Amino acid sequence: MADSDNDNDNDPEAGLVWSIKRSFVDYVTRMHDGRGNVTGGAMPTSGGQIIFSPDPKPRDCPLDADEMLAFVGDVRFTGHAGLLFVRIANPRVTLRGQRAELDIAHPYKLESTERWPLVDFEVAPQIMAGRQALVAERVSLRPEAVELFNDVYPAGELFDPIIIALGEPRTRL
Repeated sequence: MADSDNDNDNDPEAGLVWSIKRSFVDYVTRMHDGRGNVTGGAMPTSGGQIIFSPDPKPRDCPLDADEMLAFVGDVRFTGHAGLLFVRIANPRVTLRGQRAELDIAHPYKLESTERWPLVDFEVAPQIMAGRQALVAERVSLRPEAVELFNDVYPAGELFDPIIIALGEPRTRL
């Protein structure tokens, strides 16, 4: 993973905190030409997570949703002499009650406004380090995202937990 100045893993900053899938990241790290880059508002932590910063631009929430949370950052994994390319950029979380869907910017069309569904999960509100957060323990790969990982992971494969740290620190929800 690329270097970062952010090593404060115990006090999440506002944003989406996710290690994506640790076994996948470890696999890329073990490759002789494996590489990970984190740019554009995303920051790696010393604990192997990535913090995607809140997107300052307002986004329209779908009519059938309760809320949409948008984040910025671009994470790219490459290896196998260019045969492996996984890009997770500018995630958005659409909330419908406790159910949530995370989609990303199109991974191959860098200038496109198209979105790709990536994972589904349920959120539970919590207070973490004095900050309101939404926590998802069971994060599963959506069928549309299987090809992003070269069909290695099937639909429903569990990915790592997600923490969405919201706004300024608070004492209760």
